Order: sequence, then C-alpha cells, then structure tokens
Amino acid sequence: GNRNNTRCSGGYNGTGGSVLAGTQDNASARTTTPTLATWTGIATGDGGPSAITPNSSPTQFIEGNTALLVTTDAFASVLRDITPPSPHPLFTPPMIVVPSTATPSQPTVYYGGKDLWRTTNPTSMSPPWTKRTRAAGFVTAIAVAPSDPTGRYVGFKNGPLQGSAAGG
Repeated sequence: GNRNNTRCSGGYNGTGGSVLAGTQDNASARTTTPTLATWTGIATGDGGPSAITPNSSPTQFIEGNTALLVTTDAFASVLRDITPPSPHPLFTPPMIVVPSTATPSQPTVYYGGKDLWRTTNPTSMSPPWTKRTRAAGFVTAIAVAPSDPTGRYVGFKNGPLQGSAAGG
C-alpha cells in the first residue's frame, strides 16, 4: 500500500502463514496472524522488498537500508546480511525474487541493483554472488517465466527489458 508517500512491498507464504512487509521509511515487519492484526518489527530503517522461499517458509529475505538480510528460522534468532557486491543506492529499493527450488534449504535468489545478481547458496556464511547482467540501468523488475521456471526477465529503470532461458 501507499500511505503518505510510503512505499510498501512484501512477501507472502500461504503454507507457513507468514506475511512480510517492507515500508520505505518505517522498517520491515512480519505477521503470522490470519487477520494481519499483530505485526512484529524485524529491522529498522528503510524497509524494502521481501521474499519467502515458496517451499521452505522459514527461509525468508528482507531488504533494509539497501542491505539484503536472510533468516533460516523465520526470524526466531537468525538475521544475517548477505548483500551482493553492488547494491542499489540508498532510497532506490532493490528487487528480490526467490523462485521455487528443488533444494528448499538453498534456494536460488535474484537481487536487482545496478545489475542483476544471483546466488544459489544464500544461507551460507558468505554467499557467492554472480553478476547476471551488464549494467543497462537500475533493475526495477525481476520475474520468473510462468511457463518455464528457468526463464528470467529483468526490467531496467531506463526502459530495457532482458530475457533469458535456463536461469541465465
């Protein structure tokens, strides 16, 4: 939603019953209540996009102040910074996509900043990130092809759209 020029973006997982929300000027929060009545703060600062691994609900991702943070226990105790080498500049929220994966404990994560970055081991202590695009502008959209889960589409702030098959 948008209230008083505050952008909100979030992640949802019906199986785990969690909803994450990153609000531009008001941090990030989570709820597990069906009525969305009780929210718990997760991180402070500028909250941004968030994602929940579709087939492993305890593995969740939030963005705050351009840092990408991961938990493997639904924020019970674990919250680590796994930001790729080239994050977005402050106040330009990145995009995060976590498609379904055959290995739920190690999902593939796409992070859009100045370029598109990918890691297949986001829960390791130092995740290896691979740059998947040449700078065409700042990433404003990332999507997984509904007809082919290995297909990726990336949109850039200055207009270009790039597509790739086989997770390229």
